Amino acid sequence: MTEAHDLTGVEQQHKLDDIISKWWHVNKGGFPIASDTWDKMWYYVRQVHPDGEQVEVSIRGELHAKVSYPVPPVITSSSSVTGALASIQDYLLQLQYNHTGTQFFDIKRYRSIAWLMDTAKEIIRVSLPIKCLEAFILSLYLTAPLSQLHRFAISFKSKCDGHTHRHVVMGVYCTNQFGALGLSRKRNLMDKRLQVKSLTELLEDYMQVYNSYNHKVVKVKLSLPIVHDLHSHEPIPWKGLIIRPTNMTPSELKKTVEKYSRIIKLSTI
Repeated sequence: MTEAHDLTGVEQQHKLDDIISKWWHVNKGGFPIASDTWDKMWYYVRQVHPDGEQVEVSIRGELHAKVSYPVPPVITSSSSVTGALASIQDYLLQLQYNHTGTQFFDIKRYRSIAWLMDTAKEIIRVSLPIKCLEAFILSLYLTAPLSQLHRFAISFKSKCDGHTHRHVVMGVYCTNQFGALGLSRKRNLMDKRLQVKSLTELLEDYMQVYNSYNHKVVKVKLSLPIVHDLHSHEPIPWKGLIIRPTNMTPSELKKTVEKYSRIIKLSTI
């Protein structure tokens, strides 16, 4: 039994957080995954899983297991927006959130949209578990045919017990309603149905969930609207608006966010 499992409660969580921050790896070698990357991943599993060694032996020793591959939804320009968003979110859930300790896809967020869309194709081809940033990139790719859908990034920075956490979802706007697509460890920090009346209400919904987990949201960053051109050589315009909720009154927050929401609503890209 590892040191992490000799602890309980808050102490154990802090220990696991330290292990995660120290041992989280990114697969930079592409596919097929190199043996040293696998070894690092399984080392992480042995550190954080109560039965890590047994889990490793049972999975690595199974050479003939049948694995099902999720099938991505077919979205066209004539697809129902609400139906398309639901099927995309279902696909993200089928891929599952990545708890392995190794990020399988090396996402360089400031590369061109075309480069990121090629990565989205690779995510679909390989069908391995993903985290929030991969889910965001994949959502952009799958919603590209829906030209009536306005899309933008919502990035959160939160703090809890001295640890900093980051998360991103894809905000969407259509027919005077907001929503979101995404993936998270927490089910209520993923998607939001396309029925939220305002951008302020959408952000407050997420921040209330963060608060329920004793997380303080210290920064929210909204991108500018993102083009639908899969071959664009422009990067995602990540820095549209930055707000720090802890430094603002509710009325100031609403005024700032609603002013910015007009940029999203009036976008023609």
